[in-house]
Formats: sequence, structure tokens, C-alpha cells
Amino acid sequence: MCNNTCNNTIGQYYDSARKCLPCGVYCYTCSGASHLCNQCVASQNRILSGNDCICNPIGFFNDWTSITCPTCHHSCRSCTGPSASQCIDCTTTSFRTVSINSCFCNARYYDNGVVICANCHYTCFTCTDNANTNCDTCAATNFRQILSSNNSCPCMIGYYNIGINPVCLLCHYSCWTCSSSSITGCVTCNNTV
Repeated sequence: MCNNTCNNTIGQYYDSARKCLPCGVYCYTCSGASHLCNQCVASQNRILSGNDCICNPIGFFNDWTSITCPTCHHSCRSCTGPSASQCIDCTTTSFRTVSINSCFCNARYYDNGVVICANCHYTCFTCTDNANTNCDTCAATNFRQILSSNNSCPCMIGYYNIGINPVCLLCHYSCWTCSSSSITGCVTCNNTV
């Protein structure tokens, strides 16, 4: 009996007896056998590896139960599961570094719930968001210190903030606190000189 209904370009194939059979669940097209894929079903987040449709290792993982490969945590480039602690590696352009199977934001960045880490406030070394009162740590090399009462990173005594630069600048030697490096920029005086 002739079978003219087989579409061997999408989801079906002819076996050796010219019988029309369905491709496997992961195959968009196949040939010779249901599991010998030529193309994968794109909506399942799978890619072709030989004749197998495997989970795309970039952004997806195999949970061994779902037809569609689940998505990795937003912080992971590749992963073994959906949690932030199951990362294999991170996207280098996202300002993240992998450590203990997690992709942490680098210093001066914080995780705002998307792939690319966002900038901390310029005064912070590490932070929880972009507000200058949500610093976790300050960079001592920038002459800043943590003010625990409001989690900010003001300049150390004898230095001043120019407003956009993370590095505080040195006050005039006669100033204890200042608004500029000149002697006229003193807010309070250094009584030790």
C-alpha cells in the first residue's frame, strides 16, 4: 500500500520498509530511525550533537525529566541546575566570576536580578545596590572607610570627595576636613600642625 502522507522533512521519516513513522520527541527532522535527529525542536532549548538533540549547554541544563531543557539561573552561563549555586561558568562580559559553583558579581558591581551585574555607587567597593548608603565595603586604597551607621563610604579624615571619582583626594596639610586641596578649602583645621 502506498503512503503519500509522510512528511520526511518535518517530524516524520520513512523506515527501511518505506513505512512512515514519527521522529523522536526531540527531533524536528530525522532519518533512518526515530532517534537519529537531523534537526532539533528549537523551542526545547536543544542543539544537535551528532544525531542527538542535547540541552544547549549555554544557558540550559538537562533535568532528565523535561522535554524542554530548563533555563540556568540568570547568573550562570552554563550550569547543572536552576539554582545560583549550580553554575559551571559565568559570562565574562557580565562582570561575574565563578567561585564555589556560583557566579558572583565582581567588586564594584552588584546582582540586580539579570545577567549583567550593575554598577555600585562610585564610593562603594562592594554593595547591595546603587545607593551610596548600601555599601558593604569600601576601598581603603581609595582613601575611603565604611561608616557603619548608614553603610556609606565617605572619605577618610584629611581627604575630600570630588563627586564622581572613587579615589578621594588629599586635603591641604593644614586641614582636618576639606572641600578642596587648597588652604581655603578647609572645613575644619588640623590642630596638630
